[in-house]
Amino acid sequence: MHVLRTDTSTGVARMTVVDGSDDHRFEVWAKNGTAIAAYQESQQWRGSIEVGEPDHRVYRTLASSEPMQSFLDEYDCDSVKRRKAYTL
Repeated sequence: MHVLRTDTSTGVARMTVVDGSDDHRFEVWAKNGTAIAAYQESQQWRGSIEVGEPDHRVYRTLASSEPMQSFLDEYDCDSVKRRKAYTL
């Protein structure tokens, strides 16, 4: 697995965890010294989109990745907090 980062505005980034043929997208923002990671969606190689919570390995990969570490350093954050996805 690897992580891609795209900055969308000051203190906000979109990060994608690539796991084989699946892409798991997160919105990450800095708030009061904490990076908040909110799951958005997962896109599968067949073109389907899922919005359920991904496996815990995906969150672990995101939190420990180089793109996340550079985000933490850039916005003076000392931790990452997971924000649960909304379900209907």
